[in-house]
This record gives sequence, C-alpha cells and structure tokens, in this order.
Amino acid sequence: MEIVKKLAEDCCKYGNNNQNLGFVLGKASVEFGKSHSQMEIEREKLLRVLGEQVFEPLREMIMSAPLEDARLLTYRYQRIRQDMESQIADVVRRQLKSKESSGNTDSVKLQHAESKLSELRTTLAALGKEATAAMEAVEAQQQQITFDRLLAMVDAERTYHQNVADILNKLHDEMLNARPHEESDNNDDVPSSDPSSEPKVSSPKVSPTHVHSNSISEDPALTETSEPTRNGQEVHYVGEVIHPFDGQADGELSISVGDFVVVRQVSPNGWSEGECKGKAGWFPSAYVEQRDKAPASKVIEPGRLTA
Repeated sequence: MEIVKKLAEDCCKYGNNNQNLGFVLGKASVEFGKSHSQMEIEREKLLRVLGEQVFEPLREMIMSAPLEDARLLTYRYQRIRQDMESQIADVVRRQLKSKESSGNTDSVKLQHAESKLSELRTTLAALGKEATAAMEAVEAQQQQITFDRLLAMVDAERTYHQNVADILNKLHDEMLNARPHEESDNNDDVPSSDPSSEPKVSSPKVSPTHVHSNSISEDPALTETSEPTRNGQEVHYVGEVIHPFDGQADGELSISVGDFVVVRQVSPNGWSEGECKGKAGWFPSAYVEQRDKAPASKVIEPGRLTA
C-alpha cells in the first residue's frame, strides 16, 4: 500500500507540473492520483469499521462474564467428579475390609464413606446441569454475536469494494473522455499535408511508432513558422531545444539544448517530428519551445539529410 500511495502522490505532482502543457497524460495523472487517494480513504474507513464493529465486540465476547462463569462451573464440575471417583474407590476398599472383619468400627466408616459418595453424586448431577446450561447459553450467544459481526464485516467490505469500483469507473470514464478530446484539439491545430510525404503517426491509444522522415531539405534558409518546405510538407513552427534528448530507438531524433528544430508534425501522444542538423525524426514535444524566427544555419545544416 505504501507503493500505491507513493505512486498516487507522484502522479499528482507530475500532473500539476505538466497539466498546462496540453498533454493528456498530465490531466490523467492528476485524476489517477486523486482517485487513488480517495481509495486510500475508503480503505481506512474499512479498517476502522472492522476494528469498531468486528474486532472489539468479538474481543469483549471472549472476555465476557457469562463465559467466565460457565468456565468456572465446568472447572468445579471436573473437580467434584475427580473427588467422586476417589470416593468410589474408598467405598469399594471399605466394603472389602468390612466383609473380612465383623467389627462395628469398619461398618461405621463404610456408612460414612457411602454417605459422602451419595452427597458427591447429588452435587455433581446438579452442578453438571448448571454448567451444561451455562455453556449452552454462552455458545448460543457467541454464535449469534459472531454471525452478526461476520455479517457486519461482509457489509463493510461490500461497501468498500462498491465505492472503490465507483471511483475506478469514474476515473476510467474521465480518461476515455479526455483522450478523444485531446486528439480532437490537436487535430484542429495541425494543418493537413500530403500523406505520401508525411511519416505515419500511430494512434495515441498505443505507444507512438517512431519512424524517420523521408523528407529531405535542400533549402537551409527556413526561419519563419508555417513556411512550406520541400516535398510539399508544411512547417508547423521553428522550435528551440530547451532539454536534450538522446534518441535510442529507430526513428528518434537526438537533440541538444540550443538547437533549432523545424517541427513538421505534432502528435497528440506527446511526440513531435521534425528536422535538425540535417536529420529527421521524433522527439518529445515538451523538449522544444516555439520561436518566431531562428538563424537559418541553426535550423537545418546544409548537406544531405540522413534517415
């Protein structure tokens, strides 16, 4: 749970710092973090209910006076039963001794032992009934309380999971609604161009497929935004690199701080395609800031464009 809480906090922090950049991930991160914070609150409510309505009543039941009284009666019953068994052995021994001897003393002792045995039997029978009734009453009470507490626990867990499901469903709907909205906004801003000369951009539903641009710039004097380039492609804007990016995958463009890039295509998934220093490829859109003008030599270096 600590990992999930840390993830939610980091998502909120990232979303708040990047939400104004227009990327769908920023808003989604904020909503994700808020939703998981709400789920954490629901989990704390569940634990509090389990403690107050399940654990404490069961603990009190185990330590309750009726159960202790029933246990004490059972203990006394066991002690008297042991005394009765010892008394039975004593009576048998005196009966044998009385048969061997005709003295009055042995007869008196035998009668006394038999009388004590009779008292123990009467006491044991009464105590046995009392202990049995007490244990049965306690058992019925315990079963009823335990059943009620289990039902309360199920209700609490059911409410928790329903609330969490509602939170996740709301988050899912908001993310789905934000995705086509972002895609539509970006499509309105991107001018159409010849599809035969533009690299294909994958849907923002999946990770962007980076492909090298096949367009080759022959005129390096491109400094104005929206100025048409070669092969019929139209420049969206000229941007200055504010954060370096080391392209590792095929189709990615490595850029350095201070470079100027001719941005030709902006994808709603946070990636842009453009040319820099005679090379073309994809790079994170947030790493470049738009500029009105830039030195021609900084935008595209003369020479052959490599894929």
